[in-house]
Amino acid sequence: MSLLLTPVLPLPAGQAHPAEKKGIKSENSDTTALITFHNRSSETVKVYWLDFSGKRVLYLTLPSQEKVDQSTYLTHPWLITDSDGNAWHVVYPDAQPRTVEIFAPAED
Repeated sequence: MSLLLTPVLPLPAGQAHPAEKKGIKSENSDTTALITFHNRSSETVKVYWLDFSGKRVLYLTLPSQEKVDQSTYLTHPWLITDSDGNAWHVVYPDAQPRTVEIFAPAED
């Protein structure tokens, strides 16, 4: 009996944020920080760390109205997207603990 294996193709990343297109990426891991993500939108969102190459690394899938604390570093950007990976916001932590309230972007 033989098995037919179908290759798994990577899923599209969704619409990129303009900052991603310009090459935003993590710079160093020198200064620790704490960021709280609070999803105030009516849908589930995804939270990605943008690594040292600027690539998305999925850290959180955050249901509507949920919040979570995330340890990070001061120079590490975070990308919030809808569940399909379409970019909404890019945020950085602050020197003091920061809460990011997530809302869907306004319609143009």
